[in-house]
Amino acid sequence: MALSTELWGLDASELYELQQDEQEWSVQLDLFYDLHQLWLKHGFMRAFRHLMNKISGQQQLLKLTGRRA
Repeated sequence: MALSTELWGLDASELYELQQDEQEWSVQLDLFYDLHQLWLKHGFMRAFRHLMNKISGQQQLLKLTGRRA
């Protein structure tokens, strides 16, 4: 799963915790759906740029909350 890659930086226990939080899990699913739609309509680079912007924002939020980025 993409969330357990170095890009997201979640280990197995953090991924499990994320899955238990229905609202946060839904946010991640929505992001992947949006990325898929961007890729289909506008190509890989547009989806990749969107992903990089989202991840950068997520990493900043994680740093503020003290979680691992």
